[in-house]
Formats: sequence, structure tokens, C-alpha cells
Amino acid sequence: MNNAVDITPGASPESAPTIEFNIVGYGKFELPVLGQPGVPLGITTAFGIFQDAENGNNDSQKLAAWSHLIQSLVDSFPKASRILARLDGPTVAQVFRRWGEKSNEYDPSLVSSPL
Repeated sequence: MNNAVDITPGASPESAPTIEFNIVGYGKFELPVLGQPGVPLGITTAFGIFQDAENGNNDSQKLAAWSHLIQSLVDSFPKASRILARLDGPTVAQVFRRWGEKSNEYDPSLVSSPL
């Protein structure tokens, strides 16, 4: 008896639209447009938890959410993680803020339009 289960994903991370970040003096990397098909569930979940924690007042929740988001990025987007690890806190916060803003601005009907 074969107990294997084969599942074919509907979309892959490679098919997800991306936002390019150019961190002057450090390099370029891409992050996926949040909420679009193909974005790894870990990234979507971690970003949501991070945003919720940022709006709260509990420092331990913020730290846990931050750690979860960074680990999810390491797993799915190692190039971005390597560059982010070299930046200071305010710059990383700016990247995450702009990532959320650009994701909200994304219009899939304008796929040829760069973000």
C-alpha cells in the first residue's frame, strides 16, 4: 500500500509578483507582493502577525513577531535576509513599512507596471 500523497501547488513563489528594493551601498533584493498568489503562507502569516504586534504595546509580542518574520524571510528569501541583517533597525522598519505600502498599492491589472 502506497501512503504517498502528491499535491501540485496552484502557484509557486517564483510566480508571485515582486517589489524590488535597492538599499544604497548594500544591494538589491526582491520581496513578494503580499496577498498575491504564490506568496509563501509563512511570509503572509508572519507579516500579518508583525503588523498586529507593531500596533500593540507588548514588547515581548513585538520581539516574537519580529523574530518570526525574520526567520520566515530567511527560509523563503535568503538574499533579502542577508542584506536586511546588515542594516540598522530604523532602515529595516522602513523596508517593512514600504513593503506593506507597495503591496497595498499593487494592481494586478497593471502587471507590466513596475513597483
